[in-house]
Amino acid sequence: MSTMKYYRIFTLSVICVLFTVTLAEICDDDSKSLCSLMQSRIPDMCGDPCLSKFCKRTCGLCPLTCYECIDVDDATQCTTVKTCAKDQYCFTAQTFTINFAEAYRLGCGPIKTCLQYASISTKRVNLDAGCCNTDKCNNKPPALMKVIPKQNFTNATILTTDKSFCVNLDDDVCTRLAIVHPNPCSDDCIASKICPHMCKKCFYCLDCNEVNHPANCTKTTACGYGKQCYGYEKIGSNRLPAVELGCIDEQVCNLLQTPSGHVFGRRDKFTFTGGCCVGDFCNTHPDGAVTTQPSVATISTSSPAVVGQNCSYQYHLTCPAGFKPIGKNCYHMPPNINVTKVNAERYCHDRCAHLVKFSDKVEILNVFSHYDNNHHHGDEVFTSLSKDLLDHWIWDSDKTTANPQLIEHDFHLTHNTCVVAYISYFTGTNGHIVYAYGLSPVDCNHHAIPMCYVTRS
Repeated sequence: MSTMKYYRIFTLSVICVLFTVTLAEICDDDSKSLCSLMQSRIPDMCGDPCLSKFCKRTCGLCPLTCYECIDVDDATQCTTVKTCAKDQYCFTAQTFTINFAEAYRLGCGPIKTCLQYASISTKRVNLDAGCCNTDKCNNKPPALMKVIPKQNFTNATILTTDKSFCVNLDDDVCTRLAIVHPNPCSDDCIASKICPHMCKKCFYCLDCNEVNHPANCTKTTACGYGKQCYGYEKIGSNRLPAVELGCIDEQVCNLLQTPSGHVFGRRDKFTFTGGCCVGDFCNTHPDGAVTTQPSVATISTSSPAVVGQNCSYQYHLTCPAGFKPIGKNCYHMPPNINVTKVNAERYCHDRCAHLVKFSDKVEILNVFSHYDNNHHHGDEVFTSLSKDLLDHWIWDSDKTTANPQLIEHDFHLTHNTCVVAYISYFTGTNGHIVYAYGLSPVDCNHHAIPMCYVTRS
């Protein structure tokens, strides 16, 4: 064989090997922890194209990796691994060596062969053969191997005509997707089907035909694409000023943007005001247009209170989905997520919230005590406290100075500019549980849990 022919054959072999390796690397789960969580929360996820695409290997959408050995005495001792073709399953078959000694052969084989021979009860010969369709499943006797049927997705579709269309499929799954994917809501499957509420494809509005103040409205409605929350003043059935709240088409909102003044009875120049906004319960904002007071204002979609993209609210009558009411605030503390300060801020901002702020040490203990004691004790959470250029410790959430009671001695000695809140406990000499809690300066690249909060009105 000439040198040139040998070189070409060698080159093609290398290319084929690299292609196979690259294909195996590309086809995988986006995140093992994400797929494990999704399997536990949505058992039939692999039957749904929107969900299974994030967990291709878990859902059997990748070429199988199988053990491959020829003429081994014990199938469980095979350690060589091979990536199969797309239309192949893992096989193990009893065979004979060249000397007619009993042995096993392991490797990849056509799915058709698996279905025709290995799975039937009556075999052509008295030799065992088995096949299976999960990674590295064939290093065992054929009798222990089985093919797992593909799943059919039976969950109801999220996008319906009722309020359920604005419910995330699973809040924890959405949280994990937001960590794994830098811009999760750019994916239509995530935004429209899995996490519509997180991605602000929909939101909730107060929905009352006639109340004297938004705070007295107790009904809500889900508002989807092409619509906005609204609120405007009108004359009620009792001929007194009232407020109407709800969800309407964006085009209609333009009619509410220009208030028109009217004079009624003894009230001088009572002005009807109204406007539209985007965001959960944004038509409850106490400083917005939805008021029966004789002052002109409009609900702004670019309020200074905006935290994350498309957020137009700062106060809530009820806590947003995934947030826990504690005192005057609503808190959100995701499990099993540890990120840097920048990513912690982004996590909260994506939920139209701030990193947590504490007024004193008692509040730290109070907030932590509302979470699972067995799960969260010993964890650290990022706060919005940071050190400015003048060495002042400032809450970034509202630009106020931290309570001196929270500033420990090590705050004055550190070069770190970020702060975590912590709580831990140990058993004292008398058998009682002793708690240690407070704030601690850390490097901003330190990993901790993002704890978010919003204020309730």
